[in-house]
Amino acid sequence: MTWDDLFLMVLRNSGVYGVGQTMSAVDGKNIRDICNMLIQQWQVRRWLVYHLVDVSTTCDGSASYTIGDGQTFDVPRPDQIDYAFARQVSQAAPNQPDFPLRMIRSREDYSQIALKTLQAGPAWGIFYDSGYPVGNLYPYPLMNDQYELHVGVKARLDQAGTGTESID
Repeated sequence: MTWDDLFLMVLRNSGVYGVGQTMSAVDGKNIRDICNMLIQQWQVRRWLVYHLVDVSTTCDGSASYTIGDGQTFDVPRPDQIDYAFARQVSQAAPNQPDFPLRMIRSREDYSQIALKTLQAGPAWGIFYDSGYPVGNLYPYPLMNDQYELHVGVKARLDQAGTGTESID
């Protein structure tokens, strides 16, 4: 089934078009835009996204790591981080322990940390500043290159394509 097939079916089922009518280019663009807006709304609902993606980077003692297209964590900037953990990579595989990180949910809570530059990995908490267009992750305490920082984000849902593309 192509996107145009789906759009025409929606228009017929809603009573806008009848059997034998073809979809105009303007109606096709309008319904594609509405479909993409609907998919964008679904992307922020955890129970509608089919799985989480684990992304990671090796730590270097930085106070923060960027997340977004082309950043340290090269994924679309998420609205939130669903989970996070630190992995100790200085141990021989497969004996690399993971340390769960507590989510620091607000800037106010993160601001109350007295010594934000403390280097005593592994971290026990992480704050996500979801600024636009690039987000920032602040682990606490800071971690050196013996650790990887892993975060879970919702998978990106595909946008409605051009009319002749098949729907995956």
